[in-house]
Amino acid sequence: MKLPVDTYSEADGKPVIVRLKKSLYGLKRAGELFNKLMNRILTSKEIGMKCCINDMCAFTLFDDETNERAIVVLWVDDIIITGNSISIVERIISHIESNVTRMSNLGEVTRYIGIDMVRDRVNRTLELTQVPYINKLGPNLKATNVPLNPYHDYRAKNESEINPPLHGELGSLRYLSDRTKPTLQLPLSLLQTGALNPRQVQIDGVKHVVRYLTGTVSDGLTFARGLETDPLVELFGMCDASYNPAHPIP
Repeated sequence: MKLPVDTYSEADGKPVIVRLKKSLYGLKRAGELFNKLMNRILTSKEIGMKCCINDMCAFTLFDDETNERAIVVLWVDDIIITGNSISIVERIISHIESNVTRMSNLGEVTRYIGIDMVRDRVNRTLELTQVPYINKLGPNLKATNVPLNPYHDYRAKNESEINPPLHGELGSLRYLSDRTKPTLQLPLSLLQTGALNPRQVQIDGVKHVVRYLTGTVSDGLTFARGLETDPLVELFGMCDASYNPAHPIP
């Protein structure tokens, strides 16, 4: 790392370059190095967790002999630890604290990477929402409860119209669709076709999606643990009876 020249410099005026003994927060490889550190800590003999082969930021522990179950999820340096008993969670926390310089235990999770989590222990549900994030997108737009206008063709391209790309706007919406708003998957896939050179209808489509988020700001994902007396979950689909073949939307 090159040190500031106005504070540190060689006798001939050249900058001082040092080799770091450990990573600094904010550097390009900081997240990677922290992940490697947590990998060594969690997969050690004391804990015995396994790193998920599909996601290097997820670690699991399933011990059939002791019936211990635990999952650890990393997001850079933010960690969620859950398990089937308080003892296994406390053991993981204690082991991490003994191997790092500083660790803050924030207790039961209520917000994680911008996602609010509300647990109803009576009804055994977990609700995930992103209300503050949505409110920042379009607080002054008129609300609607329809993701897109079904009578507009958002897929057609028109090279004659030159507008700024929509990558930033669609990226902000994609952050929601991948987490708590799966209803945005289809609208964003249609709008993405003209992201590089959008037409006015596609620009209006992005505004319409934000209006939809304003109207459904408190809606999120709710997970429930079913009981033996509950009916089985059934999947079903619906089709609008007024479907217009002149404006097909897949």
